[in-house]
Amino acid sequence: TINSLETTIFSGTGSTTTMSIDEVGKDYRFALYRLGDNGSREEKLADTIISVPSFVSGVRFYKDFATGTDYFIDLDYDKYPFLPKIPELEYWDLVVFYINSDAVKAGSIDNWQNIDYLESIFGVQYGNCVGSYSGGQTKALLLPRASEKCGSSGGAYNLSAGFPGNDAGKITVQAFEPDDNPNFNGENPEENYLTAAFYTTYATMPSDGRVPYFKLLAIDKTKYYFATSTDINASGTEDGIVGGDLSDLSITDVIFDAKNEGGENIADEGRERIVLSNSTSSTVSLDGASLQYLKGGDDFSDIYITAFDDAGEVPGNGQFTIGMNCHPGANPPTPCEGVDMSRSQELNNATGSVFLVRGTEPLTGDGDLNIVDRFDYGGEVLGEATSTEDASILFSQPDSSGEVVITAYSNWMSLGEGVDGDATELKIKASLDPSITENNRFYISPLRLSEDGVVIFNALDYPYAEQPKYCFSTADDGVVADSVFTFPEPISFSAGKEYSVEFAILSDSSTKRVCDNKKKVGIGNEFMATLKANSEGKIYFEIGDNLQ
Repeated sequence: TINSLETTIFSGTGSTTTMSIDEVGKDYRFALYRLGDNGSREEKLADTIISVPSFVSGVRFYKDFATGTDYFIDLDYDKYPFLPKIPELEYWDLVVFYINSDAVKAGSIDNWQNIDYLESIFGVQYGNCVGSYSGGQTKALLLPRASEKCGSSGGAYNLSAGFPGNDAGKITVQAFEPDDNPNFNGENPEENYLTAAFYTTYATMPSDGRVPYFKLLAIDKTKYYFATSTDINASGTEDGIVGGDLSDLSITDVIFDAKNEGGENIADEGRERIVLSNSTSSTVSLDGASLQYLKGGDDFSDIYITAFDDAGEVPGNGQFTIGMNCHPGANPPTPCEGVDMSRSQELNNATGSVFLVRGTEPLTGDGDLNIVDRFDYGGEVLGEATSTEDASILFSQPDSSGEVVITAYSNWMSLGEGVDGDATELKIKASLDPSITENNRFYISPLRLSEDGVVIFNALDYPYAEQPKYCFSTADDGVVADSVFTFPEPISFSAGKEYSVEFAILSDSSTKRVCDNKKKVGIGNEFMATLKANSEGKIYFEIGDNLQ
C-alpha cells in the first residue's frame, strides 16, 4: 500500500501469484525484485501502482435544507448488485457506514440488526420491501441481490431496501438520528466525512432462512466528505444548497386537454401545463436547457423549441410549471396563471411528446443523447400513426355488478375462467379514490397473474421499463380511466382454468415521478391507497390485444 511498509507476498521462481485484499478505494504499489542467493533483494526490476476503486461510483453526503434537520446519503453505482458474488449466494448485501473514522474490519456480522458494538457507526434508515420505514430496526443498509429476496416473508425479506433493478442508478438513504451520534459534528457539518464497509451473505440461520449471516468483503478507504456548495457542480444558493444536475429532473405531468370539474371539455387557452419535478433536495438550474415539443405524427424537423428563462431553477423537492397556450395579449386575454414560465405554443389534443433537453439545439431523433427526460401522451407518437387495428378480445367481464375495491395488501381480483389463446394486454376501468389525498401520485400495476392459483406472470422478473403500470396524477381524482397494461411478452391462457390478477398500488407524496421507468413495481407504501370502481359501481376487464 502507498505510504506503508512493504510486505512480501510471493517469493519464488513462478511467473504468477494472487493476493487477497480487504480494502478498496485506495492505491496499491507492487514491486518486483531479483533476489540474491541468500534471499536478499539485490535489484528492483519493475514497479507499478494499481488503483482499486470502491464498489460504488460515488457517495454523496448532504443536508436537506428544505427541513434544515435531515441528512441524506446517495450511493451511485454502475450496475446492481454492485458487490461481487462471493460466495455463490444471491441473498443479501450489507453496507455499514462510519462517521469521521476509518471503517472497522469486522470479519463477520451474524446479527445485522444489532451493530452498536461497532465504534463510530453512522446509522441510516430507508423505505423497505413492505412499504414501511426501517428507522430503528437496523442501522445498516440491507440490500437484496435479487428481486425475490425483497418481499413480505418476514426477516430480511421485509427489512431490506427495495430491489432497484440491474441497471446503473442511485440509492438514497436518510441518516438515523445523526444529532444523537457523538461522532457527528452537527455545528460544522462540512467537517464530517463517511467511510463504509461492505458485506455479503455467507450463510443463513439453519432454522430460519430469513436470517442472513454476513462476512466482510472489503472496507472503503475513501473519505466521503459532507457536500458543500463547492463540492459538486455547484450552482448553489446563499443557503449553501448544492446545485443538482439536470438529470435529477423529470417531466411529471402534461395537461393538454382542459376539462372542468365535471369532466367536460373547456377551452384550452391559458390552461395547458407542463410540470417539471425535482427528486432531490438540491436546487437545479435550468440555464442552458430547453423544452422541446413534437406533435404526434410530425417528424423531428418540425419540433418546437423553447429555451428556459434566465435564472430559471427548480427548487429542491419542488416543481417548475410551464404554462402552454398562453395569450395574455389576446382579446380577450387568456394568460396562464400560477406558472413559472409562459409560452404561446399550444399542445395537440390527440398525441404528442415533450422532451427536457440539455442545450437548445433541435433534437435529431428519439435516441438523441441530449434528451434528459420525455413524456409521451395520448398514444402513439414520434411520427408513427395511431394504430387503427381493431381490438381483439380473448375474454372479458364487461358488466360486473357490485363495487369492487382494490386496496394495497388485499388486491387480488378474479378474472374468472379463461379460454384458449394468447394475449398481450389487460384492460380495466377504475378511478382514483379522491378521498385519500390531493397531494399524492399513484400507479397501479398488475404485479402477478395466476392460473389455478399458480403464478404465471411476475412483473418483478422484468426490467423496470418493461413492467406494466398505469399512472394516476392528482388531476385524475374521480376521473374514470381505461387502464391498459401491456405485458412484456404474450401470455397463454387455457379454457377451464381460473385466472386472477394481483394489483400493486404505489403512492408517492413527494414530487418524484412514481411512474418513471426507474421505479420498480411492488406492493405500495400507502396502506390506505385504493382504486375504486367506476361511477356506476362496476368494474370490468378485458384480456386481448390492441385494447387502447
